[in-house]
Amino acid sequence: MKFNNKRLTALLIALSFSASLWALPEDKTQPIKLEADQAKMNNKTGVSEYTGNVIIIQGTAELRADKVFLYSENNEVTRMEAFGSPAKYQQILNPGEEPTHIEGNKLDLKVKENNAIVTGNGKVFRGEDVLESNKITYSLDTGELKASASDPKTNPGDSRVKFIINPQIKDKSSDSEPQK
Repeated sequence: MKFNNKRLTALLIALSFSASLWALPEDKTQPIKLEADQAKMNNKTGVSEYTGNVIIIQGTAELRADKVFLYSENNEVTRMEAFGSPAKYQQILNPGEEPTHIEGNKLDLKVKENNAIVTGNGKVFRGEDVLESNKITYSLDTGELKASASDPKTNPGDSRVKFIINPQIKDKSSDSEPQK
């Protein structure tokens, strides 16, 4: 099977879900709006816990989860863990593009390491292009992607990494040359 490398690369880059790392430039300047049924904040440890229909929005970035832990040092978020059935994240990464959606039982962003991890029924999609895997790890520094399925011995369910990459439809008028 031959994949369109540009489309595959775009889909894989979509694994980044940090507003501070891959957001549209204007997203970074937008206020962060957070809603939850309950909140616990500990200034000494730098850990905040939000539970019950958690919604976090900043610009085009939106996270929805059952529970979210935010870890911070010196008033800067260093890690975010979101849990749900599934936890869902979406963001527009580039102007004029459709939003990229990421979901899984756990979304984990380690900001200092520039590493995004999706575990448990992981799915990344934009439009109709989809990557599904039990675990998806993406290095924002190197661009390295690792997708692994569940161990069939411990989880006899679906144990394959799956891609659906739809062909790009070219505009025929731009491909044709004027007749002489």
